[in-house]
Amino acid sequence: LVVSVNASVRQLRDKEHFLSVVDDALKKYGILAKNLEIEITETIQMGPGDVAVETLHALRARGVSVALDDFGTGYSNIAYLPHFPVDKLKFDRSLVLAGQNSPHGKEILRTLAQLAFKLNMRVLAEGVENDEQEAMLLDAGIEYMQGFKYAKPMPERAFLQLLLAQPRSVH
Repeated sequence: LVVSVNASVRQLRDKEHFLSVVDDALKKYGILAKNLEIEITETIQMGPGDVAVETLHALRARGVSVALDDFGTGYSNIAYLPHFPVDKLKFDRSLVLAGQNSPHGKEILRTLAQLAFKLNMRVLAEGVENDEQEAMLLDAGIEYMQGFKYAKPMPERAFLQLLLAQPRSVH
């Protein structure tokens, strides 16, 4: 099980404090670094040489994975992708809708997914609500998805019941 935690660029720029908080949480809760993923959104504020990027490198060196959340919204600079230490791109729901509504949108999804794969990144599509969207994303090469098709927001107790009902995988 991987737990994803959102972090802002501002938090990442306080490198020593952020890394200390992560290290303390991993130790306190007995979590392996490989089971923690930090999600960031405001990549427009980051560029090569930014302290936030250094923090991401330090997280990955610890075994923590990094995801760019809401990719495809705002002013995501694709040219910076090779400079970011990122394991996963989370495609925003707007890209899913664009892919569903036009052949060009689907080709954009496919092309962005291929780019991510060539950069050794996984891709997850957000906002999947139905079988049609799921089939379109699979056809575009995207295997990881989240959205109301799979589960709606739920109380902690319902989530724990759902989690316990899942088959266990062996790694």
